[in-house]
Amino acid sequence: MQNIVPDKLKFKIYDPTIDTLSDLDFRQNDGSDPLLIEQYAKNNLLTESEKAPNYKIYVVKYEEKIIAFFTLCMTVICSNSLSEYDRNELRDFKYPALLMDKIGIDKDYRCFKIGKYICLFCLGLAQNTNEKLDCTFFIFKTTKSLAEKIYGPKYYFRWWKNTDNKLIWIYRRVI
Repeated sequence: MQNIVPDKLKFKIYDPTIDTLSDLDFRQNDGSDPLLIEQYAKNNLLTESEKAPNYKIYVVKYEEKIIAFFTLCMTVICSNSLSEYDRNELRDFKYPALLMDKIGIDKDYRCFKIGKYICLFCLGLAQNTNEKLDCTFFIFKTTKSLAEKIYGPKYYFRWWKNTDNKLIWIYRRVI
């Protein structure tokens, strides 16, 4: 595959009667699954689609083929959990946030900025939500190395400080 044409990406709510993820491979190149995405997609997706009404599963299609999925729900984030910069700027309070709970991109479509387009979609959805209700942050869990190499410097995400964990929560304020 050469390059992804962003205009050919389509985001739609998962429909278990027509959408299948069984042909996709969400494992890392070394076969590991640190975020348990492969396991989640193969074993839990159907039951998760029946969760509370504020829990949504989206699929990403490219030229009508499903290449990724992600889940979204509303939650809250406490200001004392944020980075020192944000703690100083915000009052001690719980802020509404859009949480991307799971994200899986098929191995054949990695390194084509699919994650970037998913984040942009989610940030736009968070901004739209903020106009109607209240949504202060967009948050999700990722590996610390991706946060340090990509999400922080390229997309201005922050993460909880003083963590040695390989998996971390990152966040970005909705403007």
